[in-house]
Amino acid sequence: MDALSSDWGCTLEFGTDGNPAVRLGFRLVQGLSQAGAERIVAARRDRLFDSVEDLARRAELNRHDLKCLAAAGAFEALSGHRRHAYWQVAGIETDAHILRDAPVAETPANFPPPTEGENLVADYASTGSYPRAPSACAAAGAPVAHAL
Repeated sequence: MDALSSDWGCTLEFGTDGNPAVRLGFRLVQGLSQAGAERIVAARRDRLFDSVEDLARRAELNRHDLKCLAAAGAFEALSGHRRHAYWQVAGIETDAHILRDAPVAETPANFPPPTEGENLVADYASTGSYPRAPSACAAAGAPVAHAL
């Protein structure tokens, strides 16, 4: 699942290799509100997000929805990996306030990426599925269907 390309429902797409693949939908993110997911999709139609903070501001997400998306790995394209996403979400002010759009100069934290096993556990905890499992099977040489 990807905040830059997923919809509420799962969709069938074609991968770069031309083979069909399932794009996991936001509906699989445990705890994510449908209204929040729909605001992401609507805001993305105007232009792609350039950061987790940009997504949070333009889609007007609350802290709960942001945490659910970070847990599901939906911010990977924006943050690098799940741990950076958690850190970025923790620093986002979701309530309207006078300094909401003021730039903040801060050195980003540098966390090591989660291991494949940690990602599998986190995926199952946040979505009830193992979307990364096909890549692990493919690495072992087994034929698998792909999930995006």
